Amino acid sequence: MCTQDSGGTWPPVVAIAKALVERGHRVLFYAEETLVDICQFDENEKVEPACYFSRFYERWRHQCRKDKTLHLRPDFLENWADSVSVKVKRLIEDFQPNMLITCFSCVALAERMAACFSIPWCFINPAFYFGAGAKRTITEDFNRYAAPAIAAYYPDRLAAADLVIHTTNPYFDLQPSVLPRRHHISGFLYWEKNCTVPDYLHTQGAPWVLYSPSTAEGEDDSWQLQNLIKSISGKPLRLLITHPHAQKYRQLARAGEVFIEPPLPHSQVMPHCQYYLGPAGHGTVNKCLMYGLPMLLWEAGVDQAGVCFRAKRLGVAMKIENARFSLMQISEALDRFITNRLLLSRARNLAQLFKESNCNADIRVCDVIEQTLKSISAKKKMPKLPIRMMPEKSS
Repeated sequence: MCTQDSGGTWPPVVAIAKALVERGHRVLFYAEETLVDICQFDENEKVEPACYFSRFYERWRHQCRKDKTLHLRPDFLENWADSVSVKVKRLIEDFQPNMLITCFSCVALAERMAACFSIPWCFINPAFYFGAGAKRTITEDFNRYAAPAIAAYYPDRLAAADLVIHTTNPYFDLQPSVLPRRHHISGFLYWEKNCTVPDYLHTQGAPWVLYSPSTAEGEDDSWQLQNLIKSISGKPLRLLITHPHAQKYRQLARAGEVFIEPPLPHSQVMPHCQYYLGPAGHGTVNKCLMYGLPMLLWEAGVDQAGVCFRAKRLGVAMKIENARFSLMQISEALDRFITNRLLLSRARNLAQLFKESNCNADIRVCDVIEQTLKSISAKKKMPKLPIRMMPEKSS
């Protein structure tokens, strides 16, 4: 069960779903229609499109502006679960899954269905560890809008889940001394759509800087793009901007210096780049670590304060404190960034460690899921059945 509420929550779930199919399990993927289109499922992968989660989230955000106490109650999670429960119950009755696997935003639905049908459920945390024994508080790691809701809502759900997978890297994260029972750290896990990268990335010239805006940002970022492009002028750099609304900003491109493309898979683009600048998304930062890119970061999403802290702690990143930076601020920060040879050296030295420690993360997760099901089956003295997941029609 998966939603496309931000760029980072769904790729680990898709990666796990596809890995389970490769292991011979039958998987039903329950997700929003736009996400289903992105994920390139084949004929062996069953899919059901779901009601759009973002409508409920945006309505809640709008209500929070009028009533600040709503930040303490993430009602949109329960409201979305209400809207899809009838459909999901029918799916469960038809497919009879042995486990529900859920992303960050589907916990209310998963908890409800697990209780209704006595099915074990697995929560996929798409970012760094938070919960019992965490070395940083939720207030330190999450922004001021999300922290109260996460602190009030998620600890009980994490305790109720039969399995919790934290798809973070053990060298990147601040792990508790002892992980709670049923919790596992898998290594960084992601899935990307295949596509062809532009030929100009292969040409000789100034170093490439990659900028990818956060998909969690809902506001117009044209002012930010313009400042970034102006800040590159006169510097020995080429800027690649991968933007969901690339067509809208094509006129900002500059021949030989600034290139604007629709979103491209980082795993195919980053090997050509030397630097990354942009929002501190957990997925983007971990891919930078794997490809040895030093980072100039700012906070633009729910958990990016925690991601920034961890990247800086490793000595591979600098941070712009004000995400609404002026031209002077970004230009000066960029000068300091590209002349800091220690950042570049440190990032390159750590790249192999992160590649090796993330290798086969999907296999490790499949192993843990299968072991959990065997354990539960043995306790209940039930025969082993195939694993399933789920989705629903857009309204």
